[in-house]
Amino acid sequence: MSKHIFLCFLFILLNYIISIEASGRYTYIYNKKADKYLNPGDQVGQKIVLGNKNKRWYIPNQNKPGFFRHASYNICLNVKDTDGTVVMGNCDNNAIFKLDEPKISTPLLNDNCLDVDNNNNIKLNKCNGNSDQMWELEE
Repeated sequence: MSKHIFLCFLFILLNYIISIEASGRYTYIYNKKADKYLNPGDQVGQKIVLGNKNKRWYIPNQNKPGFFRHASYNICLNVKDTDGTVVMGNCDNNAIFKLDEPKISTPLLNDNCLDVDNNNNIKLNKCNGNSDQMWELEE
């Protein structure tokens, strides 16, 4: 009987994981103003950088909050502190973002969007609709 319960639990868990994966997509994230791609770091604590089209993200579908995960590692875009610093971090409560194309926002800091400054640094700033906060997805 316990083997049957374990197999049922495993089946339910696998279906849950598959449903999570099915609710998003793998993509490159591009900022036209900077003419560069948002590239995730490969380690916890590493900054998010702009660069060539060489690293993909796994992101939730449009208008659904969730994790913006590195496509190859189980680490996520993460709010480091209330001044808007973003780094790669654990996929936890500090890693909830929402794609509302063309902007990427987080419910952690109300009305803040992912932004590129004049030095091509990535940070969260008040949403303003400017081109430095407009992101495009490329499959």
